[in-house]
Amino acid sequence: MERAAPAVDAPPGMRLPRGLLALYTLGALEAAVPLVAQVQWLDAHGVGQAEQLRVFALGYACFSLRPVYGAVADALATRYGSRGRVVAYVAASLGGALCHGTLAVARSLGGFAVGYALLCACQACAETCLGARLADAVASGVGAGRAQAEATAARWLGTLLASCVGFAMYRCDSAIPSPSIAFLAAAACPLVGVIVALAAVDTTPISMKRDAQSSIPLLIAVQLACAWVSAKGALATTIWLFSGAALLILIIAVLGYRRKTTALEEPLLSTEKPGPWRAGPFLVAVAAAPSASEVLANVRYERFRGRPCVLPLVNAGGALAAMLVCVGCVRRPPATRRAAAIAVLVASIARLAQLPAAQNVVYATLGNVVDSAGGALLGVAATTFALKAAAGSERRGAVYGAFLAAYDAGGAASGWLAVFLATKCRTEPNHPASVRRYLYVASSCALLPLAFLPLVPGPEPPREESSDESSDDDVSVVL
Repeated sequence: MERAAPAVDAPPGMRLPRGLLALYTLGALEAAVPLVAQVQWLDAHGVGQAEQLRVFALGYACFSLRPVYGAVADALATRYGSRGRVVAYVAASLGGALCHGTLAVARSLGGFAVGYALLCACQACAETCLGARLADAVASGVGAGRAQAEATAARWLGTLLASCVGFAMYRCDSAIPSPSIAFLAAAACPLVGVIVALAAVDTTPISMKRDAQSSIPLLIAVQLACAWVSAKGALATTIWLFSGAALLILIIAVLGYRRKTTALEEPLLSTEKPGPWRAGPFLVAVAAAPSASEVLANVRYERFRGRPCVLPLVNAGGALAAMLVCVGCVRRPPATRRAAAIAVLVASIARLAQLPAAQNVVYATLGNVVDSAGGALLGVAATTFALKAAAGSERRGAVYGAFLAAYDAGGAASGWLAVFLATKCRTEPNHPASVRRYLYVASSCALLPLAFLPLVPGPEPPREESSDESSDDDVSVVL
């Protein structure tokens, strides 16, 4: 029987640096402020829904390169220590600010698509650098559950601030502003982040060394798989399917050849010491479960058309609830499989809170509050396992980047599943019965991660420190 996590999984003095939390908040604010402006720009230039999906799929493909960004951050950290990660973050942030400025003056679809893709690459690189620093903090003694809860709360704070900015920009009694204003406002966030990163005094140590148990082949396999999943919207279906089959054969051949020529992968597959990748399927399943947001976004748009100020209000309620849940997780982190199972059940039931969301603003806000709270709890539980695995690896940036890329790929798959289920349920924004039917199906699908939860490594039993160098032999005799 698995024991419950302690109320606080780290000493009271071990907390994340405030500068790191501020950078997480700025990153979420930067990503959320121009979301409406991006769709507004594409609609204003007559870009159809299919072309819009290809543009966004190009951005997803850039996000799938997180393991590469993490590997670069690790290489800089090996050479320059903690300042190496700062250099990578500063470069990515300056590039992001430049891309926002490019989108503000873009006049053609090609220029917008290139600028958006480079922006996604810069944002993904900056976030991966922060994730690597988060893993450094966990490796230095900060509890993984607490660290992930604090970082997630900081991100939701940025989303909440973005909702407030959106409420100020998109008022019901005034005209909608130009998209360039939102792009320029978002460009200020990475510039402030550069100042915070350079001024912050972070003494978290980084111990980078060559790992005899190399995980590079698995990192490459994860990278290729995530890139393939994210490229679905940008490629024709036939080409995408054939490339996926070829990629699967290639990955099996490479890993099979390596298992024959070396025994380095044995620790990753050992049942005595579970490998760091066993949490991956659960993480992907959590992200791939079809959510209610894709369908309800159209419902809210149709229901509150002509009142653009309502949508930021609904989003602000959800962001506030999610942030409060993450703050509560700081004291009681969901860092065990039992807590993760409870989080899956809560997230599944929370989807049903959206049933009366189309009636009025109050129901829409309350439904989004409950759904966001359940999703935040499950998100903290799932990413805590990934953070633990990355903190125990010598390539923390690359490993955590691989987990984030897999999580993003699961999110992309969630969109496909949502569209498929919405089509099968004949969901229409103005047909409440069809929306309720979809929510029942989505709530049931949200339970699928439970099937992968047994793969997640359980907590290691505590062992007493011994001054005798032969303690390992003694333990083996006792076992």
